[in-house]
Amino acid sequence: MSSAAYVLAAILAVLVNVHEIRVWSHTPDLYDFRAFYAAGEVVARDRADPYLYEPLFEREQQNSRARLEIAVPSPLPPFDFLPLWVLGNWPFRVAAAAMALAILAAGAVTSVAVARSSRIPVALAVAAVFLVVELFSLHLGQVAPIAIAGIAVATWALRVDRPRVAALGLLIALVEPHAAATAIVATFLVAPRTRVPLAIGVAVLVAASVAAFGPDLWRMYATTLPIHAAAEVRQPYQYSTTWLAHALGASASLAPRIGALWYALTALAAITAVALHRERAVRTGAAVLLPATCAVLGGTFVHVPQIVVALVPALVYLRPSRRWIDGSLALALLVIPFPSLVNVDHGWPRKPDLADILLCAAVAWATVFAVNRSHGGRFAAGKASLVTGLASALFATFAIVHGRLDFPAVPAIHVTAEPGVNASVVWIADASSDWRSFPAIPFLIAVKACTWLGMAIAAVMCLRALRPSAIGLEPLD
Repeated sequence: MSSAAYVLAAILAVLVNVHEIRVWSHTPDLYDFRAFYAAGEVVARDRADPYLYEPLFEREQQNSRARLEIAVPSPLPPFDFLPLWVLGNWPFRVAAAAMALAILAAGAVTSVAVARSSRIPVALAVAAVFLVVELFSLHLGQVAPIAIAGIAVATWALRVDRPRVAALGLLIALVEPHAAATAIVATFLVAPRTRVPLAIGVAVLVAASVAAFGPDLWRMYATTLPIHAAAEVRQPYQYSTTWLAHALGASASLAPRIGALWYALTALAAITAVALHRERAVRTGAAVLLPATCAVLGGTFVHVPQIVVALVPALVYLRPSRRWIDGSLALALLVIPFPSLVNVDHGWPRKPDLADILLCAAVAWATVFAVNRSHGGRFAAGKASLVTGLASALFATFAIVHGRLDFPAVPAIHVTAEPGVNASVVWIADASSDWRSFPAIPFLIAVKACTWLGMAIAAVMCLRALRPSAIGLEPLD
């Protein structure tokens, strides 16, 4: 396939982003970033606790064009508030523009790192990354792309024997500790030359946050995490084991415990597998990718922007073979934006139209076909076309069903929080309601199962990379 076709796939992916951002423009002010910025204002201007409902809600309201019913919590680790402290002193529009540029830059870094790790054309990496990483994060102002960029850089750096760069990538990925923490533990254990920079980096981040905000903020963070996980137990855009357990019948109090147990078990399994294949795990970058992928495959709290961590191994370890279930299916299920169909409340995202379906399916097919063509020739590309075509048809079917389902409006929550109340406690206000009779639950499980399957195959690809017989994963020059 010519380089012109690769560039065309990348352009199509960017067009999808432009189209989706335009039609989702009713989501005001980079919805999630507005909350992060408000938290930055709280620590920078109010010298207050960013995890508390007030003055967080007041600050969010000041930066919103619409009247807010409730504050969006910012359950970030304290060192994340260091850059937000700086942004909190800037005008909101300037800070939002800086965040958007950071997200775009992170997507570019991820694309280059993935391309160099996998030897696929950069344009193809751009097509895949910008279709999913940017699509689910840019219009919200999410920090996940920055973490994914750090994971991609760390993977490439391990493969080219640059341990300090690998450590730096993992430290950047700590902006989202959910996936980065297990990758750091595994890399620390099997890559000795990363230990000193990792230890120094983590110590500096903790010390700087303590010096800036005091040690109590870490105590509040530890208190906030389980509260916020419980608050998200029924949110349709969650891909956590917690959500699935509750959807299948577990109580709102039991489901987070099931999610935490799943996270612990998968993290232990991933770290053990890496430890048993130390040299191979470092040479292939699986020391980073296997724990990170397992971390987002369930757990207590997994947002849509976080699940695309699994896209990195799906691209890096794609080695077309005559297997029916292989990287082509994982890549197709992760590139096709099935998660765009899981949000059913507050009109976001709105029901997909024909342009969505055609654009997404076209980019997914072009990307998966071209990646397989560049790696495995005509047979691989032909098989990838069939797999991606079937996945695209399934996506279109789900989109049609989604358009015909009657999603009841989620009632507005009117709250009056007492001083000193954790923002996640207020966010949990309706988490214990009985929602499992909601008629769309089977539909949501079916849609999410497609992405879960893609993530699971990506995890298996990481495991395959640990085998000495794995081909095409020699150390890079």
